[in-house]
Amino acid sequence: MTLLELVIVMAILSTLLGLGLGALRRLDTSARQSVAQVKDAMRSARLFALREGVPATVIVDSEAGAVYGLGVKSAGNWHFEDADGSGWPVAALHAGGALDPDGVLGGCLRLDPETTLVIDELPPGFDSPHGFAVDVFLAPERDTRPMTVLERPGAWSLALDEAERLVVTVALQPVGSLGAEGLVDRLVVEVPQDVLTPERFTRLTAVFDGRRLHVAFDGRRSVDDTLLGEVRRMHVPADAPVSTGVDARAYRGRLDELRLGVVVVGRHAELPDDVTLSGPSQELRLDADGHLDPEFHTEPVTLRLAVRDSIEVLAVELGTLGTVRSWVESAP
Repeated sequence: MTLLELVIVMAILSTLLGLGLGALRRLDTSARQSVAQVKDAMRSARLFALREGVPATVIVDSEAGAVYGLGVKSAGNWHFEDADGSGWPVAALHAGGALDPDGVLGGCLRLDPETTLVIDELPPGFDSPHGFAVDVFLAPERDTRPMTVLERPGAWSLALDEAERLVVTVALQPVGSLGAEGLVDRLVVEVPQDVLTPERFTRLTAVFDGRRLHVAFDGRRSVDDTLLGEVRRMHVPADAPVSTGVDARAYRGRLDELRLGVVVVGRHAELPDDVTLSGPSQELRLDADGHLDPEFHTEPVTLRLAVRDSIEVLAVELGTLGTVRSWVESAP
């Protein structure tokens, strides 16, 4: 491009930007605040995905009048390559004789009721009530069900029952009794297929984020996600370790490449009372690159906010590459 063409393009962009800013300046305080909150939630989710290298989600709750981001933050990983149980951020406790050279990448653990895995003294951040994530490779022994796969007693557990089903249990705080001691609801989901092949490594992923429970094997969902009718917080007992169970129900088989995560939620600020979100509640999925995930979105997503007694509608768009822009349009 020539210098003259660049000057012309910049002049056009400046004019358009000026028109957009001028329209936003005409809005009242609550309208400008609403636009800022929605844009902040979108940008925060994108930055989280880029920083952590994992997908993120923007929650649009039309009924509650709130837009916020959430994602899974790494809380620990262990590769089981030495007898010390080296890992991040704390070591994993297991018997030295549990090491097996035949792992997914290098060594792994071979466990039985007398040789279990315990990860204790987890950092405070792991006590997030918003949810948890487990990613692990498993090669269970034949004909040894039922067994615990992994659990954090009082919070969540992954187990195999007598019928070869994976049973995921999540302890939830009862609605209306946030933080009350001794009160726990339980979400129990059974995956009916025989998905963990004996003596062969299968990658198991389980994520609960307060809204849904997602379970996948080797990167593929075996069943549809379990959706909750409302956001629920998880019950998390203080100082509870992560382990492969105890006694006769303890895990039996090989285990490798364990990663644990916690669900973190962005600033959850409700929109002003005189601003409403048009359309149904929805989830905007971002991939690990901060782009709209093409598996769920094939085009930009636009949220529209209606201001009471106003003839204008506020529009905020999340582009396919994660870009955020806003404008003002006439109410229909």
